[in-house]
Amino acid sequence: MSGIMQPNSILFKFFNKLIYLTCKNSEKTIVLSSSMQAYLEQKYPDIKTKIKIIENWAIEDIPTCKKQDNKFAQQHNLTEIFTVLYSGNMGRLHDIETIAQAAVILKDKPIQFVFIGDGAKTKIIEQKIQTHQITNILLLPLQPREILPQSLTACDISLVSLIPGAENIVAPSKLNGMLAAGRGIIAITQPNSYIDKLLTTSGSGINTPPNQPQQLADIILELSQQPEKVRIMGEKARQLYEIRYRFERALKEYEQLLFTCDDRPDPRLLARNSNR
Repeated sequence: MSGIMQPNSILFKFFNKLIYLTCKNSEKTIVLSSSMQAYLEQKYPDIKTKIKIIENWAIEDIPTCKKQDNKFAQQHNLTEIFTVLYSGNMGRLHDIETIAQAAVILKDKPIQFVFIGDGAKTKIIEQKIQTHQITNILLLPLQPREILPQSLTACDISLVSLIPGAENIVAPSKLNGMLAAGRGIIAITQPNSYIDKLLTTSGSGINTPPNQPQQLADIILELSQQPEKVRIMGEKARQLYEIRYRFERALKEYEQLLFTCDDRPDPRLLARNSNR
């Protein structure tokens, strides 16, 4: 899928078999999303009962902050312009091409694209800037972790993207941080992916298919003219984080799983009963 290994190669077949044997001989196989679960169940039907979803969490509890009061936004002159942020890895499984082309389409609009991070596809952004001589793209290196609460809230809308099929093997952790930041999200993923369903159901974002830059550009332009809709999406994003993506929730799920593997009784319950 990513172009690194071909399905008919010996190496691919070896790792495919290794994954199957690992899952088959495990007590439980933890996956990070419903898309991953469906993919594994289809690929390895006999391990279906071993699969459990435990979603990741946001690594920071980010204080909500208006962009106009944000020091990072002030530093980079983002407070008075509609800002679209992509923060994190720009790797082989991310549809950076669609975002970059959408920026070219919107080059004459009062919209600023900010890319923070690095990866195999960073050069695509650099080439777009050079080839089209555009000023609506700001490309910044990966920021120190302590800057994350400021950088993630220095925008109006955040972006997350995956190439077709990547949702089956990847759950981008940047999504959780964006929700914690209280910013609405535009996702570039396959229709009916777990991200599409998550954003649509919660009202915290909009999904658009990969390889459709004009459609992405139209969505961004429309949102730039609807500040109230953007505000509501951001509020719903933060609410979703509070309910579903705090560290304490994930810790509790892992704790419950580890104490109940192999149908053994939870030792914490045994200890409580013995003290009665």
